[in-house]
Amino acid sequence: MRKITASTQLYGIFGNPARHSKSPILHNGWFDDCGFDAAYLAFEPAIENLESAFCGLVAADLKGCNITAPFKERAAKLSDFKTHDIEIMGAANTISIKNGKSYAFNTDGYGLILDLDRRAQNWRQNNGKIAIIGAGGAAKGVIYAFLKNGTKEINIIARNQEKLNEIINCSKKLENENCQFNGILWDEIENGIEDCGLIINATTIGLNNEGELKFDLSKSKPNSIIYDMVYHPSETTFRKMAQDQNRQSLNGIGMLVGQAVLAFEKWFDIRPDFDIGLKRVLENA
Repeated sequence: MRKITASTQLYGIFGNPARHSKSPILHNGWFDDCGFDAAYLAFEPAIENLESAFCGLVAADLKGCNITAPFKERAAKLSDFKTHDIEIMGAANTISIKNGKSYAFNTDGYGLILDLDRRAQNWRQNNGKIAIIGAGGAAKGVIYAFLKNGTKEINIIARNQEKLNEIINCSKKLENENCQFNGILWDEIENGIEDCGLIINATTIGLNNEGELKFDLSKSKPNSIIYDMVYHPSETTFRKMAQDQNRQSLNGIGMLVGQAVLAFEKWFDIRPDFDIGLKRVLENA
């Protein structure tokens, strides 16, 4: 059994909901592997209380945390220091805390790519044009990584025109002159996936079986990959739809592990074992 002492360093995840999160399984397992005197908890502040909860835990010397929906954009604003992509996109998923100051990073996109490289090794041949469904913090967190990995065209699909305009305008400010960004409203979703080789659900639709995401995939590439960031449940309506239409589908469990691997590395300068982490979360599904 894990021993907690007065010198145990605390880490955690902020989200609402957060109690379903597998992140404690990942990080506490890696803490044990590395022999660290540390513990990782889940924090689920009320939506309106994030600022006070975040600032209080920073002041109390929490050493680091992950951020999940719906707090990624607000956490970026609260942080004292930010990476270049967060300055532009405004979404953070990883916070490091040193001497009472918070440093914001985003490992979501690179964690997603780490997962694709492991579970869908053919994805790069489909990487020329992709579609991202959603315009919130999760979508903002992955765009930069795809730019850095050679994507030439990104369709962003959202319900809200104002949020769509915001994410498109921010994306165009990133250090990449070779990618085209297209904003597409929800009622044009089937046109928005045309010729796309990778389609990513970056919304919370389907999380905990709340809501359904269904549409015709026929305009996407026949060998397109359908990626649902949601991992609870593992089989969402979106994934079942993809399978029914003969598309390869993946849930977000590997992205969860990938972003956690990279967050852990930010905190400790050690990259933990992806495969061991994935095995642990699958055993505790």
